[in-house]
Amino acid sequence: MATSYIWSDVDPELDKDTSGDIKKDINVEAVLNSLRNIIGTEQGTRRMLQRFGGDVRSLLFEPMDDITARIIGQRVLESIKYWENRINVDGLDIEPVYSSGAYNCRLSFTIIGSDTRQEIDFILSR
Repeated sequence: MATSYIWSDVDPELDKDTSGDIKKDINVEAVLNSLRNIIGTEQGTRRMLQRFGGDVRSLLFEPMDDITARIIGQRVLESIKYWENRINVDGLDIEPVYSSGAYNCRLSFTIIGSDTRQEIDFILSR
């Protein structure tokens, strides 16, 4: 029986499938998991991979303005480019939310070898 996926990853919730094994996410979901891990992991916190993750945590305590948002965007894009070679980034929108001290973000990308554009929304907050 041939597999019908290219990439697979362990489900981040560690849910079990019907056979009792840990469920796996495939293709687009595997790539989305990877992006969530890269963006959500602070650089320097992962053993043996000190450079893994986005280097944005310290910027979340800087004054909220367009310059800080631009620097955050650059760092997110640099970490994605370094760690995730399965996608082409089409755009990254970052919007400061002054009332909550957070940044709403939307990453648009295309998986290499696919014509389908994907988006992932995430919030960066203190």
